[in-house]
Amino acid sequence: AFPRNIPEKKDFNHVFIGKHLVDNHFIGGQSYIAPLYLYPDQVEKQHLKLLEPKIEEKTPNFTEKFKAYIEELYKLPVCNEGAHCITPEEILGYIYAILYSPTYRERYKEFLKIDFPRIPFVREFEKFKKVSELGKRLINLHLLKEPLDTKGITLKGGENLKVEKVSYNPSTKRLYINRKTYLEPVEPEVFNFEIGGYKPLEKYLKSRKGRKLSFSEIEHLKKVIKSIEETIKVQEKLKLIDWRIEK
Repeated sequence: AFPRNIPEKKDFNHVFIGKHLVDNHFIGGQSYIAPLYLYPDQVEKQHLKLLEPKIEEKTPNFTEKFKAYIEELYKLPVCNEGAHCITPEEILGYIYAILYSPTYRERYKEFLKIDFPRIPFVREFEKFKKVSELGKRLINLHLLKEPLDTKGITLKGGENLKVEKVSYNPSTKRLYINRKTYLEPVEPEVFNFEIGGYKPLEKYLKSRKGRKLSFSEIEHLKKVIKSIEETIKVQEKLKLIDWRIEK
């Protein structure tokens, strides 16, 4: 999901991925949803199989013009799977990595405020693959598919798990859910990390104000903390890649 534009005083961080249907305000304001695959409904599926028994049940959500561009650029076909082709997942990984690249966000800062993000594709296939792998890692992190070691994050301060006053102390690296109970350590850059103009950790807790957190919610929060930590590390790696297209 992504926006067409963002508020003048905001930085571009308005992009995220989901594995289920999402609201059209998924990332704040009007969100545009771009599914990776399109699936026929049951009536269409039965009709298509009668016409062509080997018809695939899902098709990549790419225009023919875009597919032709990628195939010409990298001299490989775009197909759903196979060792000698470019998969939709690889293309999605590349696009997602570019949208999370600090270099891209800074270079096109003003343009991103007024129109849809546009994606530059590198000419070198090996560089495309490298960027794509980083993007696929980001996707797994954001969908919480990747195993995350949360043992170092601890809940302290008492048995009160009710979310009352959410606050953060950068000097102690503690994220408080009430006056006494807190999670630590939470690095300042992790707490201040934004998606869609919101801080995920703060947003998650404030949306549960007045409620007692369950064990699974606390574990989920720990995973989000680690996911953001790893996202920042991937973004640092993306800074080292020159993905720009020279004229």
